Amino acid sequence: MGLLEPHVGYGCGHGQTDLSNRRNLNPSGSWPRANFPMNHGVLEPSGRRLHITGQVAWDEAGAVVHPGDAGAQTRHVMTCIARIIEAAGGTLNDLVSITTYYVDQADYAAITDARREALSGTDGPATTGIRIAGLVDPALLVEISGIAVVPDHPG
Repeated sequence: MGLLEPHVGYGCGHGQTDLSNRRNLNPSGSWPRANFPMNHGVLEPSGRRLHITGQVAWDEAGAVVHPGDAGAQTRHVMTCIARIIEAAGGTLNDLVSITTYYVDQADYAAITDARREALSGTDGPATTGIRIAGLVDPALLVEISGIAVVPDHPG
């Protein structure tokens, strides 16, 4: 079996997991996937676990929005995350974990405030914040990835 065969995963001591029925989510309004294999979200066929690609402040054309404003970029990112979860039939309340990567410690309060605003009214996910040297575009100030567990039958 080749390393790039995407449909069978191996769990630590749990045998094979058949991912042939997974759903790849790239909802309208997402930034372009460029020339590399990725999806904005991948929904596992059983358990309804959704893995969300790190979202950044790019518009549908791949241009940076809100340059220089970490709070506005974070609000944009949280809107992108909500859109992906909704495409899987869930809401932000189904978000169980997020990892936030940010460039400047001075922006941490604005990022935290924007996340708090987006997640108000939810149970809140497990959260990790990691300061990094930079992102793929120097105008990007924050990137957030996540995991959600969406209901089998929304509503």
